[in-house]
Amino acid sequence: MRRFFLSIVLLVLLSACTAVPPAPRKIALLAPFEGQYREIGYEALYAAQLALQGNKSILILPLDDGGTEATARERARALTYDSSIVFVLALGPYATTPEVQAAYGDLPVLMVGYWPSIPQHENIAALSADLRDVLPSLSDPGLYTGEGLIGAELLSLPQFDQREGCTVWSSAQWADESFAARYDAMNPFAPPPRLIAPLTFEAIKVTLAALETHMPLRQVDIQGQEQHLAFNEAGYWREAEVYQYGCGNNR
Repeated sequence: MRRFFLSIVLLVLLSACTAVPPAPRKIALLAPFEGQYREIGYEALYAAQLALQGNKSILILPLDDGGTEATARERARALTYDSSIVFVLALGPYATTPEVQAAYGDLPVLMVGYWPSIPQHENIAALSADLRDVLPSLSDPGLYTGEGLIGAELLSLPQFDQREGCTVWSSAQWADESFAARYDAMNPFAPPPRLIAPLTFEAIKVTLAALETHMPLRQVDIQGQEQHLAFNEAGYWREAEVYQYGCGNNR
């Protein structure tokens, strides 16, 4: 009996000493994953997964924006009910509007790239230079001027490959061969990495810095791959470089 009770005590003690690993935290990725701009979501997804390789405490939760502002707003609001979601990456013309930004509540949200709306709240920032002087009214997909079509990262997608007289403004450097090789290894069916992928890769660094330091998003100040990553009072990437490219893959 003594041995039996001793075995029970040891079993209880061992069970108590066995640490239960914490559930992974989630970064929601709200972007187009269907429709004409689906490459935005997939290019961002595989770049985010590349940046998080080996990190078992963080998961990416891809979520299609539904293709309208109304559906993006509903899905942004739904994120606030999931306590495992600790951060949001938002891309595309719908997941970034003022109405959708309000639906995120207190979640920290990093808009990756330049989209129609400026950051509206203190918990929201944009990983892009402030291009309002260049693109005062960025419509879907871009702005027609006397000099042709101009826009931001959206115009780097494959469907614009044959577009002539077209200019892309971006704070992203085009994916180089080394990055492209690592990105392609994530999924052979991934869309080609252009501007959104390297920008999302940097966005994950900002995200992890905010989560690890418990610092408000706009106060994050770190060194990225090529550039300093910090934000100005308007929520835009402070001191960001600005590059000009042709549309599609016309670098």
